[in-house]
Amino acid sequence: MFESSGGLYGLRLLAVVGALAVGGCGGAELEPAELTSAEPTGAARQELEACNYCPNSMSVYNGQIGTTIPCFCTDSKASGTGSLWGTDVYTSDSSPCRSAVHAGAITASGGFIGVTMLAGQTTYTGSTRNDVTSSSYYKASGYAGSFSVASADACALPCPIQLKDYRGQNSTVVSCNCTAAVIASPTGFRVVWGTDIYTDDSSVCHAAVHAGVITASGGIVNAVIAPAQLTYTGSTRNDITSNNYTNSEYIYGSYYFQ
Repeated sequence: MFESSGGLYGLRLLAVVGALAVGGCGGAELEPAELTSAEPTGAARQELEACNYCPNSMSVYNGQIGTTIPCFCTDSKASGTGSLWGTDVYTSDSSPCRSAVHAGAITASGGFIGVTMLAGQTTYTGSTRNDVTSSSYYKASGYAGSFSVASADACALPCPIQLKDYRGQNSTVVSCNCTAAVIASPTGFRVVWGTDIYTDDSSVCHAAVHAGVITASGGIVNAVIAPAQLTYTGSTRNDITSNNYTNSEYIYGSYYFQ
């Protein structure tokens, strides 16, 4: 938990060290019906494509003509100062997020886009659209690569470490992508409290492996935010050991997986 340096977090780490030896923390064990009594927002399991935050340019994708890369533009990138060359078709070193605003695919508030890689052009014509000005560029031999951009459906961004930022947003479904690298990282935050229902400061991706919704290879998970529970019972599943915790002051929220 990163509530503060020391304090509650230090106490929880001490609890982790002794949790398995202590055994149960008292209180009745939660039944599955108790976990799913609230219908999640958008109740059907969301099947989303994995994606990432948009890069500053698309040059790394040069040569991948016809490939569409889904990504998410934050408001800071959409309203930022990234350079761009062209209109509708942009040089591959242009800012994809600023290009998306220029093209009308998103607003300066950001959003999900699909960037389609194209062959390099000899001429790119600048213009002013949606309060964004692009520049003209000419290269007789043709530039290394180009792209076009369009608005896109939501995709699954990398999972946050924990879900405590969603505390109190009960029944909200958080869909995100757990990568194998995050799950395997020996230095990342890996602590989990609970079984089937987890404290909201548990490691999302390691809780997902523990719950059996993904393997260590990673994948997209759908976590449902739930109210605080009095007790969380630890167990060992799928090579992940979770810990017991008694939430006597109901400080922490919870989540479970669809």
